[in-house]
Amino acid sequence: VSTIFSILAVSTIFAILAIAMLIPMVFLLANKEKAYVPEFTQEEALACGEAFMTALTEGDYAAAFSYCDVDAKRREWMKSHGYTEAELVNLEADGLKKFCQQGEKLEALGGIDAYEFVMISDWSLDSRGNEEYSLYYKVLFDGKEENFSFSLSKNGIWSMGAADGL
Repeated sequence: VSTIFSILAVSTIFAILAIAMLIPMVFLLANKEKAYVPEFTQEEALACGEAFMTALTEGDYAAAFSYCDVDAKRREWMKSHGYTEAELVNLEADGLKKFCQQGEKLEALGGIDAYEFVMISDWSLDSRGNEEYSLYYKVLFDGKEENFSFSLSKNGIWSMGAADGL
């Protein structure tokens, strides 16, 4: 009789252990995370970057400005600099005017003669939760190579920077 109870006790312990091990496995399999696929791909970022750089090189600064994410700048300035919506109501028109004025100054200095793509960063999420890439170029300006880069999301370019000479 004690042998039967021993066998039952051992069998019960094994059954409990088997169930205890199955529960986490079932939970993990049921909640398996799907692979994340970016909504904004490197190919799309490169196409936008190419169109922006072509417009800059051709001196079409209004077209180049159309690739900029003005709404991102508006949100950033309201959050970080305390501007109100009313103060930024003309941001797009004012930004286009200023961008084209800077383009005219660039043209007066000879403009961008050529550009060469250098690299694109891996995608990441910016502080707003948007997928973004950074693109890096070498531009020929005033007979010298200068570095030029910008960051963009599916909404457009929201940040750009250049070397001192540009």
